[in-house]
Amino acid sequence: MSRTAPFVIVAAVGVLMIIEGFFNVPAVNSLASQVRQWAIIVAAFALGLAAVNLIRFHTIRLVRRQKGWYHNAACLAVLLAFAVGGILHGTKHPVYTFYYNNLYSPLATATMGLTIFFIATAAYRAIVIRNIEAGILLVAATFIMLANVPIGEAIWSKIPAIANYINTIPNMAGQRGILITSAIGSIAFGLRVLLGLERTQFGAGAGGS
Repeated sequence: MSRTAPFVIVAAVGVLMIIEGFFNVPAVNSLASQVRQWAIIVAAFALGLAAVNLIRFHTIRLVRRQKGWYHNAACLAVLLAFAVGGILHGTKHPVYTFYYNNLYSPLATATMGLTIFFIATAAYRAIVIRNIEAGILLVAATFIMLANVPIGEAIWSKIPAIANYINTIPNMAGQRGILITSAIGSIAFGLRVLLGLERTQFGAGAGGS
């Protein structure tokens, strides 16, 4: 029962959304709108549960003085500061805005910069000319990178035009192929869920076992 009930709910909601998308039935549209509002409420509860689990996890590590406990203390302090400030004064209050502009934004920018750096270094190590396809990829990546920095156009005035061609023709064709196959895969997975053939998200093995 604990696995059948979630499947029935998911299947019912999925069929309801499909009917709303393909048919204009006022009663179905009204019910689908109500379901979407319920989904927002469920998502809010899930976010609250995640916050409680986060506080519990970091509190345990802080109390036990485990390695790196000061990071846990910083996380708890910032979490409580944002939560209390937002609940008591709202997100437009100067204090909350100060937290956001002077804590979150700089850290988010630094994290993004580090992520881009690691991606660039990983790409440098990964791109090795072993065959023709790898060579084409390396040449295309070189043109794209040079086109996005001022020195690229200074080296050769045609680099931005070549990079634009790569982005709009080969790259777009590849992206559309990926999107089409992803859409087909999503439809297949959705049908498996609606038919009860896929229950791994409910704690069961594939095939409804």
